[in-house]
This record gives sequence, C-alpha cells and structure tokens, in this order.
Amino acid sequence: MNIFLKEYIDKIYVVVDIDYFITTFTLLKTMMFKKFGNEKKSNTSVDTMSATTREEYEQLASEQIPIILSQENDDWLPFKFHDSGLGSLSDVKVYEKEMPDTPIKGTKGTATIPSPASVVYELLWDVEQKKQIEKELLEVEIIETISPSIDIIRARYSAPFPVTPRELVVMRVKMEENGEYYIVSLSVSHPKCEETSKYVRASVTSAVIIRPHSAGCSVTRYNQLDPKGSVPAMAVNRTKTKVGDFLVTLREIVSKNNPEA
Repeated sequence: MNIFLKEYIDKIYVVVDIDYFITTFTLLKTMMFKKFGNEKKSNTSVDTMSATTREEYEQLASEQIPIILSQENDDWLPFKFHDSGLGSLSDVKVYEKEMPDTPIKGTKGTATIPSPASVVYELLWDVEQKKQIEKELLEVEIIETISPSIDIIRARYSAPFPVTPRELVVMRVKMEENGEYYIVSLSVSHPKCEETSKYVRASVTSAVIIRPHSAGCSVTRYNQLDPKGSVPAMAVNRTKTKVGDFLVTLREIVSKNNPEA
C-alpha cells in the first residue's frame, strides 16, 4: 500500500456521541410497554428519518429500542485493545461483528467503573459532560425535549484534514429498570436541523447499559457509526478501538470526580 495512503487512512478519525444494550427480549418488551405502552400507537411503523412529531418520536422509540438492545445476544468477536494511546485496563473488553447490509462493522466494549450505576448514568445523560468524554466534540445542543426520558440533540465533531467535520442529529432515550440503566441513541431527522455544506450528516445507532457491580458498576457500550460522505469502510473499521477509548476516558473522568472511588 502506498505509504501516504496508509498514513492518511490511519489518521482518519471517526467520532460519535453516544452511547448499549443488555437483557432478554422479553424484558425489553416489558420495559417498553411500561414506558410507552399506555399510549395509543399507530399500526404503521415510523421510519427513523420521517419522524417529526412528539408522537412519532415516541413510537419510533418503542419500535427501535428493543431491536437495538436485543443485539447483545448476537455473536461478537473479541479483538485486542492495547494501542489506543489512552492506556488500557485489564477489564476493558472490546468486540466487533459484521452488520447486515453494510461493510461497516459494529463495535462493543465492556468495563467496570468504580462508581455507583446511577452516578455514571446521570453523567452520560448530561450533555455538558459530553465534551469531556468525546474529545473531538465541537458543540452539542438539545434541539427538543420530547419527554423527561426522550430528547433530540445535535452534535458536531471535528475531523483531521481533509475530512469534512461530521454532524449527528440523534434521538436519545433513557430508561431504568430494576437497578439497571439504559441510554439508547438513534439518528433521526428534525425540522430544526437542516443539513449544511459545512458538515456531513453522519448516522449512528448506539446504546449504553449500566449495571450494578460489586466494584461499582459495569458499563457496556454498543456502537455502529456510518460517517457517510466518502470515508471508506476500511478506514471506519480501523477506528474500532474507540469503543474501548470511550470506556477508559469514562473511567478516568469518574475517578477524577470521585477521588476515593
């Protein structure tokens, strides 16, 4: 491979907000019924890029979240996490898998965080904390609050030359069930977020699950990012260790905020 091309690919940096899944499909259906089941739903599914009203976003959440979280039971292949540049933790485990209808692989990471699950949950939901965890994040704003547990955010990320900066418009949903916490993010459209030539609109599906653990809490993060534009799938797949970097950075921030942890 041409050396310049290899260096260029190595430097392509694909970023995304956040944030996974864990539990059985039966439990997920029960959770979603509790959150959204008392509301009257249309018999017609909502496309992720067609939702524009509060009711459509809530329906989209009830339809997509069980599908996203159920992927925890699928086959994942482990890979080494040792060259992230952020250091490593013995309990940080990272995985990847082929995804249907796309050459871009999904990634998954797990780690133990020395803090109560509820504290990590609130930290990850706080948009003001996102820049601490995601170093390439330029700006983030809440576009609309759909309900106390659902909002729409827009996040913009830097990228190394000559890659155009990326932008995400994401619906976030948070849930708590039996002491376990879930934050699911899914790319959507929004009337207040028209695309501009300054940013390429990327697409992401991600989830974070926080569970109580004897050492604090266990965190699992699932992520599938399509940066769109002309970034080749090979370059995107080379950034797979970032799911581990996310967990290392999260642990560092939690430890800094709680020195005794």
